[in-house]
Amino acid sequence: MATKKAASKTKNTVEVISAENSMVKFDSKAARTALGINQSQFWQQVFVTQSGGSRYENDRSVPKPVQALLVIAYGTDAEAKAMFDHLRAPAKEVVEA
Repeated sequence: MATKKAASKTKNTVEVISAENSMVKFDSKAARTALGINQSQFWQQVFVTQSGGSRYENDRSVPKPVQALLVIAYGTDAEAKAMFDHLRAPAKEVVEA
């Protein structure tokens, strides 16, 4: 019988790329592996098909809305709160040069 190896220490799965626009890179494969679940189980929580999730795990760009859902669903409480705060903040006025 195969056993799933528990992750003793998981690395941070969210990396802030740009503080100005709250861009993040979420390492979905690391998060999924740490949880010990398959792609179908992992991706259905954020309304993505298994095949779509597989493409995202293999270096295809992940749309910002999916990145936000990943942080909310699988990030730490602090990361999810930061994402909610960003989403609920008033929109900044865009000034054209």
